[in-house]
Amino acid sequence: MRKAIHLAVDRQALIDAFTPVWEPAFVTRWLPMASPYSTPPDQIMEMPGYRSDKEADIETARQLMADAGYPDGFETTFTAWTDAASSEVAVPAFAELLRTSLGIEGTVNVIERPLTADVLRTGEFDLFKSDTYASDVLDPYPFWNQYLRTGASQNWSQYSNPDFDALLDQLAGELDPTARQDLVNQALDMLDENPPFFLIGFCAHSPMWNDYVMGVSIPDRTFSKWGRFETVWLDR
Repeated sequence: MRKAIHLAVDRQALIDAFTPVWEPAFVTRWLPMASPYSTPPDQIMEMPGYRSDKEADIETARQLMADAGYPDGFETTFTAWTDAASSEVAVPAFAELLRTSLGIEGTVNVIERPLTADVLRTGEFDLFKSDTYASDVLDPYPFWNQYLRTGASQNWSQYSNPDFDALLDQLAGELDPTARQDLVNQALDMLDENPPFFLIGFCAHSPMWNDYVMGVSIPDRTFSKWGRFETVWLDR
């Protein structure tokens, strides 16, 4: 089911649907676009599941559904937060894309956002839109180790892939940048082939400042949040 949904849903169409009521998001591949290990956007948009031409992807996804015993789709429940951007825009848009591509239909169950941890912990949901897959650090190892390793504390999807776990072990001890990139690329391919959940994409947090603000030094970016600057002055 996860692979079928990963292939069939048009991510850019979904992003376009909720962007007017949400912060901008971008199609990415299991890592924020800002990560130095992320796949270049032009390459991503040519890959199955991510590309805009969905004809072949939907055909493959429907075959996966048929192989699983659901050639005509099935009924499900979509769980969303009470805020309108989630329950009235993003989740209904996702549900409609599932209906038209795979015949998966269902109702939207609305919960208060503070209940997110309880719902994820108990697993009492079919499909749940959440923003818990995020990290302050742009290196993939601590990110994936927290959310995707078998039995990890934040592994809400209950993903378990021994090959991926073994690759994480290699990534933990590899310091050479080229070798690390190769391991990350292998991991990204694994996640595309056996996805833990449907990833819409990541939002981007871009810094902005007036040209008279001095001292803003941003070298290689390693954190998704910018933090603070100790010495800043105004040249005016």
